Amino acid sequence: MMLGEADIAGIHIFDEETQSYNRPLLSEYSLSSKCALIAGYTRQQCLMVRKGNPKKIKAVDDLLRGDVKLANRNLGSGTRILLDHKLRELARAQGVDFGKLTKRIRGYGMELMTHDQVARTVLSKRADVGVGLTPVASEMGLAAIPFAVENYDFVVERRRRNPYVGEFISLLSHKKFQKHLEATTPGVSFTSHSGKILS
Repeated sequence: MMLGEADIAGIHIFDEETQSYNRPLLSEYSLSSKCALIAGYTRQQCLMVRKGNPKKIKAVDDLLRGDVKLANRNLGSGTRILLDHKLRELARAQGVDFGKLTKRIRGYGMELMTHDQVARTVLSKRADVGVGLTPVASEMGLAAIPFAVENYDFVVERRRRNPYVGEFISLLSHKKFQKHLEATTPGVSFTSHSGKILS
């Protein structure tokens, strides 16, 4: 969007300072005057584990166990930012340094580019758990332990030179489309703001 190479971009970046999703990023990258943020939907991020949950993983603090190996996401991805936020909360609660805490997590240094790669790594037993989308866990035959609900929104150029962008935004607020996606995609929910300009 900054380089003008895209008409629309999906975004799910949590900002720890404001405890909010997506909007602060437009200011951070000086996009507020050039781009608008359109409300999308919420989606469920989960801890993906193998069926039966053999390691009995329940929450983020289980990542500190020596018998648990994590399949982590790449730096800069929305999912990695979310996990690191949860780990910083855990570090504060335990009164330890974030860096020292992450060194105790087996697999923290692993960087995988997609939710599918994380799921396949868990499925193949090269890791015991990974953070990813609930529908991906479902498609891959993994169990999904609820982890966080995030806002998935869309950034568009305010001038909207591409006519298809307007059609896409209209679709986001279409009730039939919303019901279909909610029925076919586990963990996805639309709100009354879906399809509306947030900033």
